[in-house]
Amino acid sequence: MLHGWKMCSGTLLYFGWSCWVGVAAPATVTAQDIEKRLTLQSELTMVWADFSSDGRRIATANGSNSDGTAARLQVWDAETGQVLKVLEGHSLAVTRGDFHPNNPNLLATVSWDGHAILWNLDSGRPVWKKEVANTKVANVAFSRDGTVLAVSSATGVVKLLNPDNGETVREIRPHGTNTVNGMAFFPDGKRLATAGVDKTVQVTSLDTNEQDRQWRIETPFAFDVAVSRDGRRVAAPSQFQGITIWDVATGEKEHDFSVEGPFAFSVVFSPDGKWLAAGSGEPDEHGEIKIWDVESGDVVHTVTGHSGAAMFVRFDPQGQQLISASEDGSAIVWRVAPTKPSTTTKTPAKTASRADFPFGVLIGKTKGPGMTGFVDAV
Repeated sequence: MLHGWKMCSGTLLYFGWSCWVGVAAPATVTAQDIEKRLTLQSELTMVWADFSSDGRRIATANGSNSDGTAARLQVWDAETGQVLKVLEGHSLAVTRGDFHPNNPNLLATVSWDGHAILWNLDSGRPVWKKEVANTKVANVAFSRDGTVLAVSSATGVVKLLNPDNGETVREIRPHGTNTVNGMAFFPDGKRLATAGVDKTVQVTSLDTNEQDRQWRIETPFAFDVAVSRDGRRVAAPSQFQGITIWDVATGEKEHDFSVEGPFAFSVVFSPDGKWLAAGSGEPDEHGEIKIWDVESGDVVHTVTGHSGAAMFVRFDPQGQQLISASEDGSAIVWRVAPTKPSTTTKTPAKTASRADFPFGVLIGKTKGPGMTGFVDAV
């Protein structure tokens, strides 16, 4: 059910709205299980948020106006919610970032402006800034040991950079000329999982540039990808099909998970690999974060609190907190504790205005009248 919204043709640059169907059967949740601990607020869509490797800082990227301008990249104190730094260096919207896994002072970001920047967060200045594409850059990911930095562009090229200086070591095209919407390294750093708009999720050997695994989905797009900490599982969301988890060793499907509401975007495994979280929602209606037990497939938590879609989710390094970035301009830090299968926990959500919502790239939306932050797919 598309509710009369337009569908864009072509290739998605970063991620697009997907239609997810199905309801998971829940039980009960107590106030101690889920707690909204901190809300970080902005006037524009939050497209990305994550914790530093020591859990002490949070970085967020705001969406922008429809021409890619007016984006904001901020660093916050994870305990107090105080803004520590506003990072200025990209000329257009920031699409994604990733903290260095071993140095909490380093943050890599990519942007519509075709550049990748490695930031020193103490100084708030770039360690280096490199033009990595002559088009929009969609994604960035560190290897688990921090020795490789991968960036992907709208042309399908994935560049593997030396994080010390930003120089390109090699290039791969796991999805041909199709945009790579999601990337995640395996623990050994020798394989890269990717999700593309060519209806495939792939595992590529970086030593041989050959596919170790390829899973085809039946719907138009795969929007994200996650690899468990032990490298045994890969998870990805796809339009109309929900989330699939595969066993990497056998190539077999382990689970299909559904999400309430029509759209879902981001998936992530908890640090111990026991949970999988996903962000979803309906534009200008509400956002939802759902967490499953990976072994049993049971719903552990379902949390609502955003008045717009939950665009991005990440656990903190200890797996005790989860951050969700939303279309409503907020990023919420949730305190999450182990519990039995549970039902929805609702928290108050502020009102957001309805806007025309084509399938395509969400780059942000202002709260003022007549301003949307969506562009057609490229």
